[in-house]
Amino acid sequence: MKLQGGCLCGAMRYEIDGPLYEVGNCHCSMCRRFHGTGIATELLAAAKEHARRHLHDVLWLGVSEHNARAIAFYRKHGFKSLGVHKVGAGHHEHEDVLMSCQVSSC
Repeated sequence: MKLQGGCLCGAMRYEIDGPLYEVGNCHCSMCRRFHGTGIATELLAAAKEHARRHLHDVLWLGVSEHNARAIAFYRKHGFKSLGVHKVGAGHHEHEDVLMSCQVSSC
């Protein structure tokens, strides 16, 4: 099944026709207007369903260590912190909190 879509502003587009390994999201001011609208819950539910259908055992993600709201959201949905990982380069370097959940229990 082919999936297509993108963010509101059009900066991110995707077309998936095969295994899904990684998902990202745009943080521009236009796309941030969707914060608090419930779209993250819907997207996470779709990712979980996709993982179940394709018999994946674990969902994992990285979220900025500074994004307490997102970390709380993922914890609420069954994700646990695994540690941190440096991302970016130069003055844009920061740490992402790595999180995961067992597909059968999240």
